[in-house]
Amino acid sequence: MAIFYGSCVRFYSTVVEWGFLQVMKEDLIQRLTSMVFSDEQFSKIVLSLCREITKEQEQKFCKRLEQIGDFKPRDVGISPYLTLDTTSNLEQVFLQS
Repeated sequence: MAIFYGSCVRFYSTVVEWGFLQVMKEDLIQRLTSMVFSDEQFSKIVLSLCREITKEQEQKFCKRLEQIGDFKPRDVGISPYLTLDTTSNLEQVFLQS
């Protein structure tokens, strides 16, 4: 978000006085935040700009995910009540309450 805010300030600084930009600060931040959360396309752009892993790391991660893709939460010791699959009995617990 700081990247977008900085870009907006840089853009507006050529046409607006610095004091006015300070007054606009909260409005700019609020507007940028609402754009990120309301526009799916814009959110995807933000996500791709702010990614913390490289393409190479992502490919390694995807390859590893394929290798362990058949594991279920219960296979690594997660309680059946937390798995949210057919073994969780969540529907029965809900119906009892």
